[in-house]
Amino acid sequence: MGGIRVERNRCFLLALVCFGLILGACSSDSEGGSSPGTVSHDLVITNGRVIDPLSGMDTTAAIAVLDGTIKRITSDPEEAASLAGGARRVIDASGRVVSPGFINTHTHEGVIQESMKAFVKDGITTWIGGNCGFSTIPLADYYGELEREGMYN
Repeated sequence: MGGIRVERNRCFLLALVCFGLILGACSSDSEGGSSPGTVSHDLVITNGRVIDPLSGMDTTAAIAVLDGTIKRITSDPEEAASLAGGARRVIDASGRVVSPGFINTHTHEGVIQESMKAFVKDGITTWIGGNCGFSTIPLADYYGELEREGMYN
């Protein structure tokens, strides 16, 4: 059972980093303090409130990521500063919650672009539509429209 809990924690934390990257568009960022040859992490998100319902974690913390994998989460300010100093990119998430992207599994929206704007502002990174019988046909036209207009997440 312990192995399942660890895997769930890893999945939750990877989703948390994905949302952190989205949050980076709303936050100030800066380059890490180390030279290119001594970068220890690709990204460190600092000063964000990290909430993990599975483990009960609710604290201000730093999250260090290397090659798309969370390598360290710490609430120790000295360790957080050290991690940030060796990062290629640092996102200061002060005053923000760092959480995974949310999935909206039931929506009746048909206007893709306007819905996406609202959903992304609410932290929704994935949504499922068409569950009430409405869908776009032919799909090739729909995908062409998405290609022309672009995606928000």
